[in-house]
Amino acid sequence: MADSYDFDSAHRAEPVIRAYLSRKHAENERICPMVALPSDVSRSDPAVKRRFERVLLGKVACFERDLPGAGDENGASRASAIAGLCIGGMIVARCVKNPELATLLRESALEGALTLGGLPIAPKTLAREPDTKRRARGIPRQARERT
Repeated sequence: MADSYDFDSAHRAEPVIRAYLSRKHAENERICPMVALPSDVSRSDPAVKRRFERVLLGKVACFERDLPGAGDENGASRASAIAGLCIGGMIVARCVKNPELATLLRESALEGALTLGGLPIAPKTLAREPDTKRRARGIPRQARERT
């Protein structure tokens, strides 16, 4: 498992969140191990789990350090939640057949992560139309009908 991504660069939280939940990252066949391997890692030996944890903690530290309000009493909790949203959002988006649902899942995770991090949500960031109505647990009817 590669753990060479530089989370130590200054002001990396916002671009890491946006890149992690991007369409390009979702469609990349060489997806990162944080998304591709969690089930395998959970059944692995302690050395593999330590490597996974090291990469995860690097991501959490990046978010905790770079988010607005860094160093506040809830910083570690917010950073951990954002890491979970990024990783989990990408995992479920890659596990569904319906591309519209996958996009909705990624973009919802992105919106949640940016909001939780106190970061701006630029309208052009999200591909869905602003007037899209979410129904039945956040899934538009057309997406539910195609699953």
